[in-house]
Amino acid sequence: MMRKANSLLGYHYYPDDRHFTDNDLNTWLPILQSLGAKWLTLKGSFRRAIPEGFIRGLIDAGIEPLIHIPSPVIRYPSHSFKTIFNSYAHWGVQSIIVFDRPNMQNHWDANAWSRRDLVERFIDYALPVFQNILSTGMRPVLPPLQPGGDYWDIAFLEGVLRSLVRRNRDELLNVLAISAYSWTFDRPLDWGKGGPDKWQDVQPYHTPSESQDHIGIRIFDWYDAIAKKVLNRTLPIFTVAGGVRSETAPVSEAAVEDQTISIVKLLESGELPSALCNFAFYLLACDPKHPDQASAWFPSMNNPRKVVEAVREFVLASDIVTNKNVDHYLLLPKSIEAADIQDFPPIRDLVKRKNPVIGNSPLAAREAINVTLVGDKHWFPSSVEMDLLNAGCKINKLVFDLSANNEDEVDYVRSFISRIVGEGT
Repeated sequence: MMRKANSLLGYHYYPDDRHFTDNDLNTWLPILQSLGAKWLTLKGSFRRAIPEGFIRGLIDAGIEPLIHIPSPVIRYPSHSFKTIFNSYAHWGVQSIIVFDRPNMQNHWDANAWSRRDLVERFIDYALPVFQNILSTGMRPVLPPLQPGGDYWDIAFLEGVLRSLVRRNRDELLNVLAISAYSWTFDRPLDWGKGGPDKWQDVQPYHTPSESQDHIGIRIFDWYDAIAKKVLNRTLPIFTVAGGVRSETAPVSEAAVEDQTISIVKLLESGELPSALCNFAFYLLACDPKHPDQASAWFPSMNNPRKVVEAVREFVLASDIVTNKNVDHYLLLPKSIEAADIQDFPPIRDLVKRKNPVIGNSPLAAREAINVTLVGDKHWFPSSVEMDLLNAGCKINKLVFDLSANNEDEVDYVRSFISRIVGEGT
């Protein structure tokens, strides 16, 4: 059974707790829609809540916010989070993740890490947070673990679930979810497929040469198996962040593009665990000096990486973007009126076969799946093309350099449109 990628497809927003203004929402919302986003991981904090307008704007657009508060593993007094959690619940947030990679030493106080019963102490710290999230009606989510990690993540997850069972926390377990980081780590996408049931010889920090472990994209196969082993049922699994990442060397643009599209195809293949709720590609954008800047899909707003257009095209081809009201818009420069050319025989033929809307409005063109730009290359500033791409339009750049030609504008447009029709566009 095929599952449309738009039920799982998501992205990780900035890796900080800023960039939540109305202007940020207006800038990024059309971009997210053009990328088929249904989920967005937002990094929060206990210092202040993400603004209501940003949260509601995403939800109104059909994008589910997944809030991650990656705070250090310590005991927090209830007043530090109660008000924020109540606000998020009131604004429509469904799930909250608190803490980050508790199986890593650097996320604990040095003395706390070295003491015995690490998993039990984590539960002691986390339970008040989970219970407060539960009291608001939201879903508490176990924090993502470092794949492998200083404390083997598979063992840590199993220990957490067994501790909750032992403590009779059935009310919590009935709504609890798991989260994960899912990276390629230089491995093929089917690495570890089948989980521990298939790869039974894998041990913590030791994977026999003929075996495969969980450290790859299919990490959720293994986490799902752990939940079934301990609870005899599945738990929802959220991918906080994931995608193409190497442990050895930078990944080429071509490899990022190819592997990302392969992951998107995998999301709609129906082969993944039914417990998987989303997949958030990392990283949408970040500040220029951030250490993950090389991973950002948008190093700058006007200079997206090639993977952005590849995903946009796949989204459109898969009919993931469904909010378009027009199939084809023929966008003319302001100096040319539709009446000047629509009686021209090739245009009549194009209208008959393709039924495009012909006009001069870039705003109206945003509502089309396909937009054909017709005119001198200087007539359409790059901002128009970028805006159309951000709106999820597939663009045919049928432009020319009028400065190198002596023909009059209308005649040149007519002859060029004749070429369009002749090419079957």
